[in-house]
Amino acid sequence: MSDKRFFDKLAVFDLDDTLYDGNSHLLVLEAYYDTKLFRGLFFRALWKLLPSAQVKILWVLYNKIPNDYIINFEIKFKEKIIRILNKKKKEQFKILIVSTAPNKLIEVAANKLNIEWFHAEKNGKLEVIKKEFMYDYLFVCTDNETDLDILRVANSHVICCKKTHREFFKRNLDAPHFWED
Repeated sequence: MSDKRFFDKLAVFDLDDTLYDGNSHLLVLEAYYDTKLFRGLFFRALWKLLPSAQVKILWVLYNKIPNDYIINFEIKFKEKIIRILNKKKKEQFKILIVSTAPNKLIEVAANKLNIEWFHAEKNGKLEVIKKEFMYDYLFVCTDNETDLDILRVANSHVICCKKTHREFFKRNLDAPHFWED
């Protein structure tokens, strides 16, 4: 007998730059440390040259932030995406957040939206879904270029990306849906 849960319709939402209007990890870091350094030229260059070093630095700094600060930090949700999420709820979809963001940030968003959440490693959202669920229909909403695997198996999807990223998705997916951020 499988431990997987079955839902007729499953809707998976990414968190950062999809449900949230920004990258929650960086927004919390910048607010707590009162700096714009993390989205600046230095960190963008570090990301290109040594991505694992940048990730380690961000995690070390993030883990020094008090839990209460993270829990009470307000990040704006994207209204367009929340409308899609609410429409999917009315259509009887099981709604999930699956994100690579830090667990506490995913949990805070999920609690605000009263939905279930899962953490995934980079490129691992489909793996999480396959491990936990069976379904007849999968809807995915994301902006993330690393989500191609889950987008390819989805029955339908919405990609919420900036114009500069549209070509990537057009080249790699059949007939995705877009709008501007």
